[in-house]
Amino acid sequence: MNSTTSVLIFIAGAFITAVSQTMLKVSANREHAKRAGEYLNPLVLGSYALFVLVLAMNIIGYRWIEYKYGSIINCLSYVFIMLLGFGFLKERVTWQKIAGNLIIILGIVVFTLF
Repeated sequence: MNSTTSVLIFIAGAFITAVSQTMLKVSANREHAKRAGEYLNPLVLGSYALFVLVLAMNIIGYRWIEYKYGSIINCLSYVFIMLLGFGFLKERVTWQKIAGNLIIILGIVVFTLF
């Protein structure tokens, strides 16, 4: 493996993180018959399983790139969360969300180039 593979692992991890966050939000928006059902349902348990998967991916990814790059690439999860929220949860995309995500992307580009 090389640094390009690590970058791809981190991008995939950021996307999987966004998927798991979306799963948690879907679960939070549902009515549950019992209090335990809020925490012990397939969406929540699956979401936490994805978090564990991303943790393992990060451990593997950090073997070939510097720590500073991994943490900055993980910020892409905010962009993915906005896109998934719009696509699956029908959330409004405001100019503030777009501006915030553009700042994140700009920060990633500047940090990577300099």
